[in-house]
Amino acid sequence: MQPAKVLSQIKVIKNKHFYPHEELLKICKEFNQDEACAILTKKIGMYMDSVKIYLKLLKQDLDIKRFRKELYYLD
Repeated sequence: MQPAKVLSQIKVIKNKHFYPHEELLKICKEFNQDEACAILTKKIGMYMDSVKIYLKLLKQDLDIKRFRKELYYLD
C-alpha cells in the first residue's frame, strides 16, 4: 500500500468493514499516517492520544511567525 493512500483506505475500512482497529493503528503508525492514527485512537477510546496527535498536526500546519504578525496588526 502506498503511504499517501493509507488515510483514505482507513476511512473506508472504518466505515464499511470490520477489521481490528488495533491492527489498523499498527499499519498507520508504520506508514507515519498521523491523521489516520488520530481517527483510530479516537475510535478505540484513546481520546487523550487522539487529541495529542491532532495537536501535533495542528502545530505542523500552523505558521507561528505569520500568525503572530497577523495578530499584531489587528490591534
